[in-house]
Amino acid sequence: MTTDPLALRVLVVDDDRGIRHLLELLLERQGWVVESLEDGSEAVERILSSRPDVVVLDLMLPHTSGFEILERLQAAEPALMHHVVVVTAASSQTLGALHCQDVIWKLIRKPFDIGELVTSVSACAAAQRPSRAEAAH
Repeated sequence: MTTDPLALRVLVVDDDRGIRHLLELLLERQGWVVESLEDGSEAVERILSSRPDVVVLDLMLPHTSGFEILERLQAAEPALMHHVVVVTAASSQTLGALHCQDVIWKLIRKPFDIGELVTSVSACAAAQRPSRAEAAH
């Protein structure tokens, strides 16, 4: 299968198989290339090596939490924090530990609105890279 080199590339990191599958379907229907991980152990390395346009990240993950992923990204390459859309069911108290809310693109609470998620991913990508028309020239 040949993929459009200008297609939006999204990495989904969520341990809930149903949510991960739903996100993959929703985002692929937009014509975007979607890769997913079920735990955080490979996430930082994958983000740094593949440089997705957007990372959709759950915070409550096995092995390496989303909080740890964000801390490691902040230390390794702070600009990549602007590529992150956090989608979480974490409590308000737990979210108080999220010290980088001002540098991630968006925080969306579960259960999430599908339209809000797609719009947020699209807006995040648009802010990170030139439009298809500009990139084609």
